[in-house]
Amino acid sequence: RFEIFFTGFPAPEIKWYRDDVEIQPSRDFQISQSFQSSQLLIPEVFPEDAGSYSVRALSDTGFAECRAVLKVEGLLFIPRISTVKDSPPEVKNYLQDISVNVNEPVAFDCKIVGHPKPEVTWFKDGQKLPESPRYKTVTDDEGHQTLLIYHITPVDQGVYVCEATNKLGRQSTSAKLTIKGEPRFVKAPSPPSTHTFPKLLQPLQDVTANEGESVQLKCVIVSEPYPVVTWYHNGQPIKPSKYFTMTSEPNGSHVLKLAAVFSEDEGSYKCVARNAKGHVETSGKLFIRC
Repeated sequence: RFEIFFTGFPAPEIKWYRDDVEIQPSRDFQISQSFQSSQLLIPEVFPEDAGSYSVRALSDTGFAECRAVLKVEGLLFIPRISTVKDSPPEVKNYLQDISVNVNEPVAFDCKIVGHPKPEVTWFKDGQKLPESPRYKTVTDDEGHQTLLIYHITPVDQGVYVCEATNKLGRQSTSAKLTIKGEPRFVKAPSPPSTHTFPKLLQPLQDVTANEGESVQLKCVIVSEPYPVVTWYHNGQPIKPSKYFTMTSEPNGSHVLKLAAVFSEDEGSYKCVARNAKGHVETSGKLFIRC
């Protein structure tokens, strides 16, 4: 953190520089200013951030400048790339056969590790599982894979496979789901008549904010069953992080919160809500004042 104190009338314009190149505010370089002080905050320092930093106060009557050197110690020889050795997928915990009654839920669990992190696909009787409100897949950073099936019916009986693939290979584990009682042929159930198409009640609005401010983008979308919501920035899906927080309420309110906005956050934002009946989307723009 660099900080200066200044005086002058009229109040001077403050600019920060690194190796004589002006610094633009961003998440990596956060600039703030009060009545007679200015701060440059670097939240996470890396070897490449070392160098000469300067700040200039400019007005119609002249300018003043001061400099300081940032030295980064202890990390000079630590690369910023992953040191984890690449490895093909490996099954640590295998799927287990399950026998259940009709209308009960089922959870298939296994653990498959590898580097890079494998892409996981689930199959039933040799066919890729389709998207359905009755299926839910869950994964975590340690390689645990879970397939949840709600309200089992006889047509769910069969062999399930979890397959993991990365650039070094492919590995899988399988298990059999058996329905208790006498087997019989039944027709797959139709979606409940209460299912409704997602309906947009309140669209996203354009928002203008200053750099460093927090921003909330909100819309209201209702449906039955409750929709799966995905947020996008300039066409790219947004992943939850310390900068982006996504919440959904039972009343259909969906909010994307940006902890602090900078120039790279400007652009088009879109919220897409999907369920078994279809999808609806709404868009808005975020403008950043420099």
